[in-house]
Amino acid sequence: MFADVANAAPIDSVYDLTSVTAGDDVTVHAGSSAAVDLVLGLLTATDTVFLDTTGRVLDTADNGALDVVAFELDLRARGGVGTPDNPLETQVRRLHVLAGNGDLWITNPAGMESVTIDVALTRPQRPARWAASTS
Repeated sequence: MFADVANAAPIDSVYDLTSVTAGDDVTVHAGSSAAVDLVLGLLTATDTVFLDTTGRVLDTADNGALDVVAFELDLRARGGVGTPDNPLETQVRRLHVLAGNGDLWITNPAGMESVTIDVALTRPQRPARWAASTS
């Protein structure tokens, strides 16, 4: 399955993905210049789920039910992932996340073999005046 909603007419800049299942990969690109949030119910793939959005990736109010089930989750969300009260629940073996300028709230109940989180882009850069003094 491949969905590119970059040029679609957004409704409230939010796309609800209630239930998506694929035998191999699921790929979703959302937004181009405006922030577009993806709200996940359940995405299931036997291989990789790739999500790329200009906004946030959020969980529906589903009381802890799984949101992504796959071998690997590759996630780019410029506005962040999940919330403290409602994290994104995953069941994956490999996790690769770029959370932009937002928070990162994910739970994964099973063991993982690989986790990559791009910290450089998830935290603001320190101003030069905060640099340690060497004198």
